Amino acid sequence: MYCDLSCEYNTILTIVKLYADFEIMFFMNKKFEKLLVDFYLDHPKLRNFMLKLRDIFYPIKPAFSGWGMKVNHDPPWIHEPNSIFNRTSSQIKKNFQFGVVHSTGIDVHNIDTLLWRHWIVSYATKHAITFSKTDEYNFVECGVGDGLSSYYSLHEIHENLNVCKNAKLHLYDSWGPMKEDGLLESESSSIGRYSELELDVTKKNLKEFENMIKYHKGYIPDIFNEEPKSPSSIIYLHIDLNSTPPTIDTLEYFFPKLVSGGIILFDDYGWKNHKDTKSAVDTFFKNKPGLLMPLPTAQAIFFKN
Repeated sequence: MYCDLSCEYNTILTIVKLYADFEIMFFMNKKFEKLLVDFYLDHPKLRNFMLKLRDIFYPIKPAFSGWGMKVNHDPPWIHEPNSIFNRTSSQIKKNFQFGVVHSTGIDVHNIDTLLWRHWIVSYATKHAITFSKTDEYNFVECGVGDGLSSYYSLHEIHENLNVCKNAKLHLYDSWGPMKEDGLLESESSSIGRYSELELDVTKKNLKEFENMIKYHKGYIPDIFNEEPKSPSSIIYLHIDLNSTPPTIDTLEYFFPKLVSGGIILFDDYGWKNHKDTKSAVDTFFKNKPGLLMPLPTAQAIFFKN
C-alpha cells in the first residue's frame, strides 16, 4: 500500500522475469506492465508475496545499512557534501585511533556503519546550541570510550563558537573495566568489558579541542563530586553507559541542571540487551517536563520543556 509507483513496477516486472524467457518483450510492452500493476493493486493479499519475490530476484540496494537499520531512501548527509558532519566523518578515518575494537568491533574499516548514529549526535548537539535558554554552554558526555561521539559534538560546538563562547564539554568515564557493583544481575556479562580503554588515547583523538574539554576520570556516581568540578548547569547530556544503575545515577545528578531547551541523548535506549535501561529511563521521565522520543537507531532524545 505504501510502495511508490516505481517500487510497484519493479515488483511486477520481477514476476515477469520469473515466468518469461522473452522478458525484454514484456519490459517494452507498456500495456502488459499496466496489466501487472493493476493486478498488484487489485490483489492486496498477494502484495507481500510479490514483494518477497522482488527482494529475492530483483533486490534494491539500500542507501544505508548499519547500526541495526537498513533504509532505501537517501540519508540526509548525502546532499550536504561540505557539511560539518561530512568533514568530521572524513577526518575520523584519517586521524582517529580506535582503542576499543575488542569491545565494540568498530574500526576504520566499518566506522561508516555508525553514520546515522553520529548524524544524530551532531544534530542533537546543534539543537542544544540553538534552542537552550542560557548564557552558559556546558555539554556533558557520560561513557566516552575513544571519543567518537565527543569528536562529532566538538566539531559542532567549534563551528558555533560565535553563539556558545567559552563552551566546555565535560567527559566522564572510568577509562577502565566495567565493575560488578555498577551492573544489574541481567548485565553481569559486561563485567570487565572496556578494560582496554586508555585516557591517553582519548586525549590524543580529541587533542585539537583540548581547550574545550574537561576530563573526569572515575566511576559514576562518585566522580560527580570529585575534581575537576562538575558544571552547575548544562544544555546537553549524552549517556552511553551500557548499564542501568549509572544511567539513572547520571539522570538524577544532571537532570536538575539541564536548562529549558536542553536535551539528553541516550545511546542504549532501544537495544534488546538493554531492556532494563529502557524501563528505568521510562520510569524516570514519568511526569518530567519534556518529551522522550525513541529513534530507529535505538537511540532516544529527551527534549526538556
